[in-house]
Amino acid sequence: MADEAKTKLFALAAEIATKLGGGWKSRGLVRHSAEYGDEEYCNPIIAHPDGREMWFQLGWAQKGKLHVSGTWPKYEKPDSFNHNSYPQTVSPRDLPYESGHTVEPPSINVSLERPVDAIVRDIQRRFLPEYTRIWGLCKAKCEATAAYENDVETTWATVCAALGCRGNRPSFSMAVGGTYVEFEKGTDDGVRIKAYALPVELTLKVIELLKSAGGK
Repeated sequence: MADEAKTKLFALAAEIATKLGGGWKSRGLVRHSAEYGDEEYCNPIIAHPDGREMWFQLGWAQKGKLHVSGTWPKYEKPDSFNHNSYPQTVSPRDLPYESGHTVEPPSINVSLERPVDAIVRDIQRRFLPEYTRIWGLCKAKCEATAAYENDVETTWATVCAALGCRGNRPSFSMAVGGTYVEFEKGTDDGVRIKAYALPVELTLKVIELLKSAGGK
């Protein structure tokens, strides 16, 4: 993108944010991805305090058109192996089907020849309502997924502590009471266990224990 076009696009995005009001602010020029060094992948973004963001691009639309799209919420996915976490995006395609189809991320194209006020009205009418609806669904899934995955890590850490093992591996094998057993990280309230050559007497005890627990 030429410097002049980039400057104009940045100024337009900032003006759109101002006219939208409600907390929308320009974040400036943000690269599409750190792996891209080309200036073609630099795009202005405006952000709302609740986490919603709008991108403005020229290359994805017809000549003379402004392409408006949005970003999607993230949650911190636990990474016990490296003792940290990393951001994971939940996009519309991660949502359940609606009317038998995948949820498509909304976007619109608007003419750059239109006055800024008209572009803003187009965004408010044609883009923001559906984007906000779907963003809310993605945000809810983010929160639910983050809570579930944190519970999985807690469950796994509890089991590992009981066995005296480090919890930064998703699975391990060891001898327990003379029986070779494989343990694997499972769900939020359980782990996967495979025991080899379990003595009959102990097998019967395990069966009775499972029955008394109601299969839980």
